Amino acid sequence: MASITYSSAAVRRRIFGTTGGTSTGSMNTQCWKHRPHVANLRGGLFLRDEPARLHAAHKARETHIFGARQAKCLGGSASFHPQGRPSRREALGLVGSSLGLSTLAVSAESRQESVSTEKEFKASSVDEGRPKASKSEFVPPPTRITAPGRIIAIGDLHGDLMKTLKVLELCKLIAPPEKGKQPRWIGGDTVLVQMGDILDRGDDEIGILRLLWQLGDEAKEEGGAVYILNGNHETLNVNGDFRYVTPAAFRESAMVGLNTADFTSGMYVETDQSLKGKTADFSSPGVSFTMQVRARLTLFSPGGPIARKLAQNPTVLIVNDTVFAHGGLLPSHVEYGLEEINAQVSQWMLGGPEPPQSAAFTPDSIVWNRLYSRDYQYPSDVLFACNTLEATLKMLGANRLVVGHTPQMDGCNASCGKKVWRVDVGMSSGVLDQEVQALEILPKPAQRHDVDGTSTSDGDDDDSVIVNVIKPYDTDWGY
Repeated sequence: MASITYSSAAVRRRIFGTTGGTSTGSMNTQCWKHRPHVANLRGGLFLRDEPARLHAAHKARETHIFGARQAKCLGGSASFHPQGRPSRREALGLVGSSLGLSTLAVSAESRQESVSTEKEFKASSVDEGRPKASKSEFVPPPTRITAPGRIIAIGDLHGDLMKTLKVLELCKLIAPPEKGKQPRWIGGDTVLVQMGDILDRGDDEIGILRLLWQLGDEAKEEGGAVYILNGNHETLNVNGDFRYVTPAAFRESAMVGLNTADFTSGMYVETDQSLKGKTADFSSPGVSFTMQVRARLTLFSPGGPIARKLAQNPTVLIVNDTVFAHGGLLPSHVEYGLEEINAQVSQWMLGGPEPPQSAAFTPDSIVWNRLYSRDYQYPSDVLFACNTLEATLKMLGANRLVVGHTPQMDGCNASCGKKVWRVDVGMSSGVLDQEVQALEILPKPAQRHDVDGTSTSDGDDDDSVIVNVIKPYDTDWGY
């Protein structure tokens, strides 16, 4: 089927239906100096334009949760895009129900009359009335699964919807685009593992999440599956660290979380009567940006609607004899217990206690580790990394590790005797804007799927699988 050329807006309409209004005018964004978890954002950095009572209530709530860390800001306007480019995409204009987040549209009458105290503010959460899962109801993400056929690993996407569609089509997981139709799963029993870092640096994060959730439902009906790992940027956002969020992604959050008059008035009516009954004005550089940040906090904070979806994702996943982890895996992680790490990260995202530092927060944690992806200066460094990898895989009874996290200038590649595969190619326009690639793992004696217009390199042929890198033959995809 011939590809048809569409604009970005047309692609959105195929995936999400009718889009909402777009934001016009400049956005006065703020920058900040450093990362003390969520203190910078939640402690009042973006809330100085709010009415004093709401600002004080918000600070009281976050001080209660996160301690008395002080917010520090480097003043002035700044672009959140790492290359300083303006966003080329319009906000999606989604409402909460289109993501299955119907709890976002909470009426003002269902809220407390005042949010001037910590207790009252907490009572106004969009999760008000939602039953919290008990321990008996908690289902942790999977840690080990089996796949009878093809496995595809896709690296960091960082909010680039167009590249996401390209790599999915390249791997024959979705059909070529057709006017007026949504992408649909055609991968059969293929298991897709997306390596995490869907969030940050790009404009269409929630759109990508919704697309993969939809494809996961369709894949399940055909015996396949879609797994998304939690990367360091997912943990950053759940932890309230929004340093890498683009202006358009803030607007996307607001479109999802604040696109109703009830929600807007419910947040502000008690403190600013001039906003009563008004819908969100995304063109205002003052109040509207405050609302955008508040909407993102609502969506991504532990226990929030999107955080609860992210809680279903594993931090580490083992498929047959292949281990998938966003950054890397060490013997200490295996000794602690991968099932425990997956469960504890999930419980934190659902609103429970923080997971162990080694799972999500330290430089050697699973989502931040770069031991197997860095450029080594000395041969002894390579030897140390490969010996560590060998010990880790032996403890798990696995044959290889697949990681993302660190962009590879030369595309997907392997090291340590092809025991580790690095699949973050920096495809997002917010990172390196490189051509899309993916890793394919096939069981023997099955023949490799014939992917039209692709070439392979660095094939790994051991006793159990064939590993190939899928590359585009032609980068003009007609989107």
